[in-house]
Amino acid sequence: MIKVQFGCGPHELEGWDNRDINTDIRLPLPFKDRSVDFIFAEHVIEHVTSREAFRFLIECHRILKRSGVMRLVFPDILKLANSSDDIPNRWKRINDVIQGWGHCSVWSHEIGRTMLNAAGFDWVYSEDYSKSRFPELNNIERHHLSSSLATLESTILEATK
Repeated sequence: MIKVQFGCGPHELEGWDNRDINTDIRLPLPFKDRSVDFIFAEHVIEHVTSREAFRFLIECHRILKRSGVMRLVFPDILKLANSSDDIPNRWKRINDVIQGWGHCSVWSHEIGRTMLNAAGFDWVYSEDYSKSRFPELNNIERHHLSSSLATLESTILEATK
């Protein structure tokens, strides 16, 4: 079973092919067609333009095996802006999602779903933080130290080929 994580930073997952700056997601991915079972990309697509992110999603679709699954996690500007929870420094966080930390694109649940569908994925559905229908994708998020912050800020989509 081949599992690939893109944008891992210091958070490598055991048993995964962990890719970070050694793989530029703006370029064709160095994998054969239909060779990967699972893809995990956590807080990485917002670091490239929307056009580059769309090409990356097309590449992910290309390298996934039939029935392969991609788990995509990103900061959701609308989720953060529309949250009824009292978020400390809410407007600073919103500003950071838009233009902080080297972000080049802004994402929402609907944008993510639309892009995954347009890239060729058949089934796109929302998941909860650290939970998946697939055991291989449970408890793999590492971007936030606090799951409550991740829940407030992040959207998690899984898409099947």
